[in-house]
Amino acid sequence: MPLNFTIGDETRNKTFSVTPDSFLLEDIDLNTGEKMCHIAVVGQRFSTERFDHWRLGECFMENFYVVYNASDPNQPKVGITSEPEPEPEKSVWDHPIIKVVARKIAHYLNYFIDW
Repeated sequence: MPLNFTIGDETRNKTFSVTPDSFLLEDIDLNTGEKMCHIAVVGQRFSTERFDHWRLGECFMENFYVVYNASDPNQPKVGITSEPEPEPEKSVWDHPIIKVVARKIAHYLNYFIDW
């Protein structure tokens, strides 16, 4: 069962799911030799009532594309998406076969123009 993290506020948010193979870490108890699991997610409490912050480290970020922007020191930003950046659209003229054909046509045109 995945862990779901909803980031944002009530009006604008997105839920990111992390699978157990990312957040469950297998370990061995050195005293008993028994297998045990650790959950690789850490909550932080900045108020006295509840955990109000979560540290989302490698177990979270290995599943998504994460970008940091600190170009404005007064307003640092983090971008998170599950979608890869789209490939730039290529022109039909970038295809290797088209380039060869275009070169040959240009060669013949130059031949006829120079002749």
